[in-house]
Amino acid sequence: EMCIRDRVLMDVDQLKTTRATSFHEYGEVLRRVTVFLRQSLRREDIIARIEGTVFAFLLPDTPEEEAKATMEQLQTRLSWNPFEIERSGIKLNLNGTAGIVAYQHNGTTPDEFLSQASHVLQQAEAAGYGKVYTLSELSPEENGEGEYGTGPQR
Repeated sequence: EMCIRDRVLMDVDQLKTTRATSFHEYGEVLRRVTVFLRQSLRREDIIARIEGTVFAFLLPDTPEEEAKATMEQLQTRLSWNPFEIERSGIKLNLNGTAGIVAYQHNGTTPDEFLSQASHVLQQAEAAGYGKVYTLSELSPEENGEGEYGTGPQR
């Protein structure tokens, strides 16, 4: 039986700027980014676009440190591979900002788990483009004073 260990939310930064071009071009880039992200993962990993430019990843049997390393590598690959919009010739240099939460098997509901990942993503986004944070790295203040659990302070 597969055990889902980590949920990651990644916001693909600068992708929102393509909305200013055309719906067709935005859709083209979104499809290409999705394929790129999928090809960068293991076969058992799951990726889904959940809203706008935010993607969710489920990384089965992956310790938190490995999930962070995977997302950092993915972020690096994303930033080093510009995406060109064929019709307009615009090249987009994208970054991914990610929030990672390890599943604790402590009765956390899927909605709570998603809320935790969203909170960590917001903290990473507040720190700037290309950041990858885990829940355990957040200080109690960043963590809502323990609302999502406690972790070591940076």
